[in-house]
Amino acid sequence: MFRFFFTPQAWVYGLIIAPESYKSWSVELTFTLIGCILAIAAVAYFLGSVNSAIILTRIVYGEDIRKKGSGNPGMTNVMRSYGWLPALITLVGDMLKCMLSMMLGTVLWGLNGAYVAGLFCIVGHVAPAIYRFKGGKGVAASFMFILYIDVLAFVVVGLLFILLVWATRYLSLGSVICAMVMPLMLNKFDLYGNLEFIRLVIAILIGALVVYKHRLNIKRIMDKTESKFTFKRTVKKTELDEEQVEDAPAELTEEELKRKEINRKKSAKKKN
Repeated sequence: MFRFFFTPQAWVYGLIIAPESYKSWSVELTFTLIGCILAIAAVAYFLGSVNSAIILTRIVYGEDIRKKGSGNPGMTNVMRSYGWLPALITLVGDMLKCMLSMMLGTVLWGLNGAYVAGLFCIVGHVAPAIYRFKGGKGVAASFMFILYIDVLAFVVVGLLFILLVWATRYLSLGSVICAMVMPLMLNKFDLYGNLEFIRLVIAILIGALVVYKHRLNIKRIMDKTESKFTFKRTVKKTELDEEQVEDAPAELTEEELKRKEINRKKSAKKKN
């Protein structure tokens, strides 16, 4: 999709190093490449470390999303804690920083640079130094990574994600399976034949990172304790009145909470 913003030559090689330079390798080319890669990695990691969920909830609500719900500073926890509109803003912010990182990577080192930028942006998101290396799970940024590289791969992975979530109501399961499928889809739809080794390795690393960040979700799915997807805001037991919901499950929607309170009042009347 984003390749149309660049000439075919710039998309493959970038705007810094001339294509002819690759025909006769030199010390100058080596140092230029190293400089480009370091610049891409540093800027992408910094942009990835800018967490939309944390910034949004602090500015708008005066709260820290890491102390709400699951504690994960990502779109899903924002949606469950504050609603779909803040979650949408978080999603756009996470995707935007990945897009900007990859555009910089393309300018400096073409398609390879975009892959490097995507990887370090996602690493910055899941392990930001400014937040003591405790970040999100990288799903939104990973989807932007796929969209930036190839729109057809994004459509296939996106449809698979929607189908899995619709069938199981587990966002985490859809994220994990799509992360595993992503390298195969990028390889399948690559316009230049099979992915070059460096790009294939990076795609696999991103997929593995997303799966690793969902390891606890995978365990909860196996134990059948994972929270299922709902558009409704949820309320954690720790946020409720202990007298009302001592035996409440780990997570309740507002509707379920009201129903539980009505039942509690009815029981109290019968006792009286």
